[in-house]
Amino acid sequence: MVDAGTVPALLRVLQEEDPESEAVALAAEALFTVAKECEAGFEVGEMAMPALVRVLRQAHPESVAVAKAAEALGEIAYTSEAARDQAMDAGALPALMRVMREADPQSKSVAESTFAVTNIAITEESGARADALAAAGVVPLLIRVLKAADVGSSTAEYAVGALRNIAAASKESAEAVVAARAVPELARVLQKADPASEVVSNAAQTFGNIANHSDALREAVAEPEAGVVPALMRMLREIRAGSSSAADVVFALGNISSGSDERARAAAPAVPSLVQLLEGADPGSELEQYAAYVIGNIAYSSDSLAEEVAAAGAVQALARVLNRAKPDSETAAFAAEALRCIADGSDELANVVAATGALPEPKWRQ
Repeated sequence: MVDAGTVPALLRVLQEEDPESEAVALAAEALFTVAKECEAGFEVGEMAMPALVRVLRQAHPESVAVAKAAEALGEIAYTSEAARDQAMDAGALPALMRVMREADPQSKSVAESTFAVTNIAITEESGARADALAAAGVVPLLIRVLKAADVGSSTAEYAVGALRNIAAASKESAEAVVAARAVPELARVLQKADPASEVVSNAAQTFGNIANHSDALREAVAEPEAGVVPALMRMLREIRAGSSSAADVVFALGNISSGSDERARAAAPAVPSLVQLLEGADPGSELEQYAAYVIGNIAYSSDSLAEEVAAAGAVQALARVLNRAKPDSETAAFAAEALRCIADGSDELANVVAATGALPEPKWRQ
């Protein structure tokens, strides 16, 4: 481990030595270690960012020094909002975009530059920084990187993570992601990736974030030519409740299917998988909440879909969720609403729901 007290010496190397030298590469690597392992690592951001950007601007884009500088910059940016703003103020974005544009998209330099962009785009307060990334034209570069990367690689994970963060920032940024034709490319990733992988979580979150902003964006994600819904269906069939990506896939399907009977019908074949996930989900988990929400959306859309949902065993699964949930929890609210949506489908379905005893009996029945 490098002590934070050595940072001034490392910065002198980064500022004064030949940007392509081994000494600069080693200094950048040491700075990465400070940021990753030392609690005070983020405090070096204001001093370190200009020195790291110098290397990114002046060294050959495929040099070891550039890869190490981008990695250090990304790690420092991960630590705080202040560090991410420092990166932008120091001109990190155009320097990173230069590497992503000029270097081989499968190079280590591009992988680490994509990692840095992903972390700069993290939004905890305002989405203005991620909006600035989209406005600067980084999204097409991310798509270029993603197309060249193996879907199981860290580069693909970083590229999709950056798209996820940008799409979450605002409607305008989500529209920039869609305009760059990210949706079919992300669908391709879902079709080929391991269901339990981080890139699947990132891709599903990206779809959910895009769909969260407007009905027009939900339509853009749901259009048959994009192949997103079938890809999410495949994930649901193959994924397990304990997988970290399960909740993200269901979250995406929920946002895409909401607000439209047509989109809800397109999502209806997922109900058996959703019921299975409900039965294996941890009590009170996000997966349990999202699955109940999606089932309720589908049942609400039409009486015939309510029948399909009930036939898939959703009533019993939702009743079990509701009975074990804390009374005032979101889980209880979503499960109860889903059961009400099913019950509204017909008198027969109302009787099936009532027989579970999970919902209070309506006054007109008492």
